[in-house]
Amino acid sequence: PDCTCNGWKTPVPQAAVKGNTRADNQPLASFNDPCRNCNHILEKHVTQLQGLPVSEVNRLLGAVVDVENIFMSMHREDDHDTKRVYYYLFKLLRKCILTRTQPRIEGPLGQPPFERPSIAKAITNFVLYKFNSLPQREWQTMYDLAKMFLHCFNHWNFEAPSVRKLQVSNPEDISAYQINYTRWLVFCHVPAFCDSLPHYETSLVFGRTLLRAVFKSVCRQLMDKCHSERDRMPPEKRVLVLTHF
Repeated sequence: PDCTCNGWKTPVPQAAVKGNTRADNQPLASFNDPCRNCNHILEKHVTQLQGLPVSEVNRLLGAVVDVENIFMSMHREDDHDTKRVYYYLFKLLRKCILTRTQPRIEGPLGQPPFERPSIAKAITNFVLYKFNSLPQREWQTMYDLAKMFLHCFNHWNFEAPSVRKLQVSNPEDISAYQINYTRWLVFCHVPAFCDSLPHYETSLVFGRTLLRAVFKSVCRQLMDKCHSERDRMPPEKRVLVLTHF
């Protein structure tokens, strides 16, 4: 009968392979190798893949890589709340691999976009309103700075709620940040390195609530980073950032 265990395991633990410490020296598995857990051969673990299009097999292989990446990220993470989100996504992707379905995030987090107008729209509108009367060159400078800020915002690693609690005393603000932080992890941060999950840009799906919560800390850290890396910036970019940002 076809095997129903969770996954084929190599018959010999990797650490026990004598003289082979490098990953590229590990012996390749064959379809006749038995599973360490159930003793069924590898072929019995993959019968459900027979007849699938190559594109679908490649998608499943990509999901397997994503599961491994999430697993490693989960074990490197110290924050309890973040680790719990990684574990949720780990289980979700594993289930999707076993059932050959597309991952879908359901539950109280909702679906993006979470607020309107988006952060990108609000900042662009602000620049247009505030600096529209400036000469074209100066207006373009402010517009370029806004785009630079949004680019940084989309790639920013926000602090965990446990750190946030040390800085904010209002319980409602802490609760709102925890929800948005979880949404950011699930829809923006983790999908940036896991192609199996739908990815959204932070500035396009979040709005006023998240921006108000993180604006001061992001700007402070961004300016510190700009000053520390000023010598490595191209001259024109250095003038733009350190003079106008």
